[in-house]
Order: sequence, then C-alpha cells, then structure tokens
Amino acid sequence: MAPVRTCVGCRRRAPKALLVRFASLRGTLTLDPAGLLPGRGAYTCPNAACFERAAGRRAFTRTLRQAVEIPPGISPEG
Repeated sequence: MAPVRTCVGCRRRAPKALLVRFASLRGTLTLDPAGLLPGRGAYTCPNAACFERAAGRRAFTRTLRQAVEIPPGISPEG
C-alpha cells in the first residue's frame, strides 16, 4: 500500500507520489520533488490553486512548524 499524504491547500488525501513536497531550507520554502531534504515536509496538489490557497492560509508555516519565507516564483508546477 502506497503512503498517503494530505494536501495543505485543499485537504484532499492522495498517494504521496501524486503530490508535490515542499520543505524548509534555512527558513525558505523549497520545492523538494525528490523528497530528500531533511525535516518535515508539506504537500500540495500539483497545481497553483492549491499552492496559493496554502500560502494564503499560512498552512506551510503551520505544517512545517516554523516560519517560512515563500520566495516569488515558487510553485508546484515547476
């Protein structure tokens, strides 16, 4: 059975492979497609709407349990 994660934008549960992982790297939100960055991860659906919703609700800060800066231009779509 594949691991299941929850999108922090829309709260939809999906297999980990179908979501995009973000992590904090020195206090900056970083796209982590390989899942190799240490620490907690936050997952979103691979579309800009879920990412924007999560950013607007401060879901990344809450999920990662630390304040994170969201750099301009970052998105799950690459």
